[in-house]
Parts: sequence; C-alpha cells; structure tokens
Amino acid sequence: MPLDIKESATSYNIIADLPGLTKQDVKISVHDGNVLVLEAERKQESKEEGDKFYRQERSSGYVSRSLALPDNADHDKISAKFENGVLTLTIDKKQEEAKEKVRSIEIN
Repeated sequence: MPLDIKESATSYNIIADLPGLTKQDVKISVHDGNVLVLEAERKQESKEEGDKFYRQERSSGYVSRSLALPDNADHDKISAKFENGVLTLTIDKKQEEAKEKVRSIEIN
C-alpha cells in the first residue's frame, strides 16, 4: 500500500493509493493510543466453471500498514475520505498548551 505523509501547520495528512477497492474493503483503527493501523483486503474473483485465465496479474489478498503517530497528533480528531481509490486521512494536531509564565520570586 503506497502512501504519502505530509505535515501542515495544523495537521498531518496521509494519502494512500488503494486502486480497485471500495471503502467497505478498508478498515482504519488506532491501537494503544498512538499507532494508526490501515488494513485493506481485495477478494479474489470467483472463477466460473469452464473459465480459463490466459493471464492473471491483478493481485488479491490482505495488506496492512502500521504507523506511529507523533506525540502532538490529536487521536480524537482523525477524519477519513475515500474517493476514486485514494484514501485521505487528516489528523489534527493538538493545540499547544499555554506555556507557563516564568515568574521570579524575590528572596527577603
């Protein structure tokens, strides 16, 4: 499953090519809070009695990719879109927490 991963200021985007598959053939999950798992399965075409294949090059089977998510990825804000055999995932980044202001304390 070939894929691209890119980062913008507010999110991470994962684009995976899954030609010939439908969204029902694809499963997306997050394991242990930081591992994104993409799974897909292409079923082999059923053969009719008397059918002969002269060439059979299209593959079938199960494929899986596991990707460790960055610490600043918001696991609750992941969206997915599947269009024309291309899966696009958008993972929002967590908002940076306001950094604690440093305050000096005078010693009496």
